[in-house]
Amino acid sequence: MIKLVFSRFFTLLAITSILSACGGGGGSPASPPSITGTAGDGQVQISWTPLNGIYYWIFFTQSNQPFDINNAPNVPQQGFIGASPTYVVGNLTNSLTTSMVANAHSGNVNGPGGPQSNDVIVTPRLAATSWTSQCSGSSCPQSIMNAVAFGDSGSTVLDGSTIHPYVAAGNNGSIYTSPDGLTWTAQPAAALSLCNISTDTLYGVAFNNFTFYVVGSNGALCFNTQSFGNYPQYGLTDVVDLNDNWAPANAVWSPAVTQPDHTTTLYAVGGTEQVFNNNGTSIFVAVGSSGAVWDTTDSQNWLSVASSVSQDLFAVNYTANCGLLTYNYQWIAVGAGGTIIHTTDSSGATSWSAATSPVTSNLRGVACSPNTTLYTYPSNLYVYPPNNTTPIAVVVGDNGTVLTSPDGVTWTSQNSNSSSNVSTVIGTDNLKSVYALNRNLEVRFNNTQFVATSATGNIYTSTDGVTWAKYSVNAGSSLNAITSTSGSNVPNGNFGTVPFSYVAVGSLTANGTTSGFSAISQ
Repeated sequence: MIKLVFSRFFTLLAITSILSACGGGGGSPASPPSITGTAGDGQVQISWTPLNGIYYWIFFTQSNQPFDINNAPNVPQQGFIGASPTYVVGNLTNSLTTSMVANAHSGNVNGPGGPQSNDVIVTPRLAATSWTSQCSGSSCPQSIMNAVAFGDSGSTVLDGSTIHPYVAAGNNGSIYTSPDGLTWTAQPAAALSLCNISTDTLYGVAFNNFTFYVVGSNGALCFNTQSFGNYPQYGLTDVVDLNDNWAPANAVWSPAVTQPDHTTTLYAVGGTEQVFNNNGTSIFVAVGSSGAVWDTTDSQNWLSVASSVSQDLFAVNYTANCGLLTYNYQWIAVGAGGTIIHTTDSSGATSWSAATSPVTSNLRGVACSPNTTLYTYPSNLYVYPPNNTTPIAVVVGDNGTVLTSPDGVTWTSQNSNSSSNVSTVIGTDNLKSVYALNRNLEVRFNNTQFVATSATGNIYTSTDGVTWAKYSVNAGSSLNAITSTSGSNVPNGNFGTVPFSYVAVGSLTANGTTSGFSAISQ
């Protein structure tokens, strides 16, 4: 079986008793490490040079005041036992200064604790502002990537290595996996042979309930739900056996039992876990050419659903967790000629209706920020009633089109809104996708952010869909899709060695050659 591990975590209530035991275990206290800290989005990455036979504890508080780990009242709020570098402390509030120290323990993790380290004071901030980390050379996908999805940030095995949680899909039936969004490995032909997609263009990929789905031209609809023991492989090529050794076991991608015929192109796929779904099932929806809509609740058997439109649909998103109206509108899909459709049934994705659109340009992406708070614990997810934030859906498309809606039915064009800066910041840049960082779906529920990608290598961010900021990634790139680790199940606020990040994928043209491309922002 795959073994998952997270460093032990303690809170303020337990720190006093834990510190009183720091002298136990025999041996001499170890010298303190010299630590450095790098602020991220809702996180801080802590680094130091570890020594053999020495164990490290990390302490932190969201205050800009240095503290003494042994003396009240300056005992830190939280801490982690048995940490190893680089260590990522997550679930922090952005814009709130964070103070961190560490100490070393000899003999065993509960051995004598030495003096505290230097104090590192940093301030977490929203990501998506710096994109200097980019794949290069052979680490990049060799084919143009059109879609990307994130599987699970908690997939850390016992030896500290991580399973590849990112999956990207693109031209020539190519599927790539990555542990970090920068180094990509092509899924071997043998793993994809059952799907018969080698000549297809894959346009969409999504993750849900331990399963990755990809969709594309010629009705392509493939999934991966292979397990090793009781845990999924997340579409990867390596897992860990009972003895903590790497055990190669190539994932196998399978075609859906029922799917569209070869005349249909599927451009997007989306899903939701049953924890967010009113009827307690996991549902996936794929959309495509000529108004095609297909859905499934079991991964393999897909059904065609009447969409009420004949235009191509380029994007779909599950929006019930956003609190649009009274959860009646579970899904929104957008497409050619300004087409917008939404579901009208509260139990799934079987009944669709067209919304009035204020534009005629092609719409490429849809996302929403929620008003539902998800509290995350080590083994359970709890959804509480909507809080007081106002839900909003954002749609993006060609020629810098940006639409917003509070309910999925009534849409406003921000291009013609005098209070918006869309026309001056985005202009006529063709927007390819949009992602909503749903802070309310995490313990660190602050700073909801929309991130849009463009065909000219730009990233645009907004907290309300009205006011936008522009960041350049690579002038020679087309950023076709974006995802992030947002919303993952992170026990006790600890990211371990898996940092939060956005990952954007697409293509890069250099010296007359076009290949795959990716960039990350942390």
